[in-house]
Amino acid sequence: MGFSVVAACGIIALSLTFLIASFYLTSLEIYYSFLNREAEIRSEITKYAWNVAISVDSVSLVSENEVEIRVTNQGSIGIPESEFKHLDIIVIYYSRDGGHQIVDYLIYNPLGGEATWRVDLVLTSGTPGETLNPICPCPAAGKGLWDPGETLVIRGTLTSLANTSTSVHAYVSSPWGIGGYK
Repeated sequence: MGFSVVAACGIIALSLTFLIASFYLTSLEIYYSFLNREAEIRSEITKYAWNVAISVDSVSLVSENEVEIRVTNQGSIGIPESEFKHLDIIVIYYSRDGGHQIVDYLIYNPLGGEATWRVDLVLTSGTPGETLNPICPCPAAGKGLWDPGETLVIRGTLTSLANTSTSVHAYVSSPWGIGGYK
């Protein structure tokens, strides 16, 4: 009976050692995998950060609850239409009723709706329309490209009624953190 207790304790100790070692090796593998992925992400951000430039050309109220923003891609690479959901658009305006400053964060939704934005029109060299990598301002969008030099005419729906006699401002930022303000 004495030998079997010692043998059982030895087996349990050996099993625990293997279990701890496997957890340790697994955590090291996850850590190194994370480090490799982090390097890939940094490389992608660096690649886009040096090649992306966005200019907000104009911001105007179309009505008390709708804003038009004209934004030009002044970078050297196109921005995929599938990345539009990662564009940040912040609109700053004054309310109609009290004159309080309001800040709206608009999300991309080609169907529209409150606190959303959509592409209304694409201008190429100031002319409506495009032939290279066309953007489809429709719910089935996703395959186009916002090419360098093109201007997006963006329509955004505000959360409150705006005072149309005061100024309105917008900040537009790319998925890689490069943006413009007007």
